Amino acid sequence: MSATRADTWLRRYRPSPRPRLLLVCLPHAGGSAQFYRTWALRFPPGIEVVAVQYPGRAERSREPFRTDLRTLAGEVATALDTELGEDATTVPVALFGHSLGAAVAFEVALARSRSGAPPVHLFVSGRPAPVWPGVRHLAGDDEMWEDACRLGGTPAELADDPDVKAMALPALRADYALSETYTGDPTATVECPITAHAGREDPEVDPDAMKAWAACTTDPDFELRTYSGDHFFLVPMRHAVVSDVLRRLTPHLPGQLWPSTP
Repeated sequence: MSATRADTWLRRYRPSPRPRLLLVCLPHAGGSAQFYRTWALRFPPGIEVVAVQYPGRAERSREPFRTDLRTLAGEVATALDTELGEDATTVPVALFGHSLGAAVAFEVALARSRSGAPPVHLFVSGRPAPVWPGVRHLAGDDEMWEDACRLGGTPAELADDPDVKAMALPALRADYALSETYTGDPTATVECPITAHAGREDPEVDPDAMKAWAACTTDPDFELRTYSGDHFFLVPMRHAVVSDVLRRLTPHLPGQLWPSTP
């Protein structure tokens, strides 16, 4: 991967000189673009994975966290236009978001639709609806960290490390606030198909609740996919999720012969 300026939004871990489709991936609360780094190697060359790096983490750690989800999504939508160059208008774009990222992806889809460049597909994961209010961002550090670890995204050997906890909590708290104070338009809908993904043992999200996303699109092509695993089923079930995403994107790549993913 070529050098990337720290203040840019997009990470293209395996840039394609001529992508046939761009899959833009939005991280979960406390997460970063690196979560999707391995995905870049699991899709065929025609699909390029573009991961979004939120301000306030990794190489953007000196930037302030965003406090309004719709503003953040608007900045992401703008970055897609400015950082993707010609690809932003000539190549189909699909969006994938997990947990917090699902709401961000939905708002990015709305923003791109308003600008005349709607996505061809929206994938949402681990979030029962765009608006999901809560008060966890008001909890104390210990309670918040315990709650985050309960969801399964932190390896057991790191959960008890005070340095890891101190490093992760600022982004986690900021993102919880971003997610839980988000007030979207309850009547807003996208025009592209939506696929919802859920873990069957997720302590946070009942897979049946993911069916609410069907009301967020005017397209009748809605699908719910469930997998074995907790809130972070995307990690152990990566191969199955990628395979499902590939299947749903096939109509946008006519004639493409899909190789087996590693």
